[in-house]
Amino acid sequence: KQWYQRRVRGDVKLLSTKLQADLSKREDHYFIMRKNISIRLSMFFSMNLSQRGYTGKIEVNHKEGSLNMQLHMPNRKTHDVKSLSGGERSFSTVCFICSLWSLMESPFRCLDEFDVFMDLYNRRITMKMLIDYSKRADVRPSQYILLTPQNLSSVPEKDKVGMKILQLDAPARFED
Repeated sequence: KQWYQRRVRGDVKLLSTKLQADLSKREDHYFIMRKNISIRLSMFFSMNLSQRGYTGKIEVNHKEGSLNMQLHMPNRKTHDVKSLSGGERSFSTVCFICSLWSLMESPFRCLDEFDVFMDLYNRRITMKMLIDYSKRADVRPSQYILLTPQNLSSVPEKDKVGMKILQLDAPARFED
């Protein structure tokens, strides 16, 4: 009986040692993967911003649990996101969301009123970016739901091929 107990204790210690080593390897792989995802996020963000002639990067600080977004715009001295106009901020937000989408799979991708503060120029670029993104061959197929109070007259008809567009009538206004 004692021999059996010693053997079981030895087996448990060996198993515990192996589990600790496996856990350590998994943690190492997790930290490497997390760093690579952060680098790719910043790279995709920069690529998306370039469609508007901007440059920028995203710095993820995992220890502090923070994310810092920096934008560099032509003819601007400041890089602070808080100083952007509503349309510029909306555009950079869509660039960030598309960057996140590039890193994850989801059967549905939704944006609601993403272009409400955009001027026609930013709206046209953003809609083209979203439409092109949804049709990319390297992106796993998803259903895109884009809700906007704006009309889609700025989207060329050729870009609307393969899309189902539902447009609601304007709400009835009752006067007293």
